[in-house]
Amino acid sequence: MRLDQKIMALAMTGLLTLSGCAFDGEIVKKAYEPEKSWIEICPLVLCDKERVVRGKVPVCCIDDEDFMIYVRKRGTNSERVFYLKDGENFNQLEVGDEFTYDGKVADEKDSIEKRRLPESEFEELVK
Repeated sequence: MRLDQKIMALAMTGLLTLSGCAFDGEIVKKAYEPEKSWIEICPLVLCDKERVVRGKVPVCCIDDEDFMIYVRKRGTNSERVFYLKDGENFNQLEVGDEFTYDGKVADEKDSIEKRRLPESEFEELVK
């Protein structure tokens, strides 16, 4: 019997549970973080066959507002943080509600946008 056939046989007999990326649990905490932005100075190295030039480049980092819920998996102490995609869902959910992560209304990671600042914008911020 091939490996995939063995796995299917175990799953059908109930000895092996196949699960996707769903995460079911109870909301134990809610948190909100307002949008914030900051400047990072990143190193820049340019080189050709004869020389190396080192410098620094200002990079603008923007972390949009975050609507976070902390979910504890049923029957365990395993807890995960999910970032809701909008505040409307955040306001509808309460601590103690059941939540199932399916990838549609929430993300598992926070997104931070980074872009290089033009010199004119950087000079205005430094003043």
